[in-house]
Amino acid sequence: MPIIVYENDTPSDDIADILALLTILRTLDIQGHVDLALDTLYDEFDTRLSTQDCAYCDALLARVNVEDFSPTLTLGFLTISVAARESLPARAAFYDRVAAHFATLFDGERCTRLLQGLG
Repeated sequence: MPIIVYENDTPSDDIADILALLTILRTLDIQGHVDLALDTLYDEFDTRLSTQDCAYCDALLARVNVEDFSPTLTLGFLTISVAARESLPARAAFYDRVAAHFATLFDGERCTRLLQGLG
């Protein structure tokens, strides 16, 4: 289960937390517990954004390898982060990675529908 790590200014304890969260989400996703994975993701984002910890959320999005997650969970990352997109610089690149990956999975019309309003 490869998880991509990018170098930036994220504190090392946040990186450890992010990698642990991604591992938990991936495990739940693989085991078919997508609802629990989405709940976990949404709870973490809600907690971080409510305390203005946009840096953590941004670093999380920068580290998601979209090919490691189901389309449903990948859409969850986009959905939970859409309202805060102006505060998440890495989100635009994340969206582009999702769009490119979805283009390999779905026909053009379905891909467009799935991503509608999430850019």
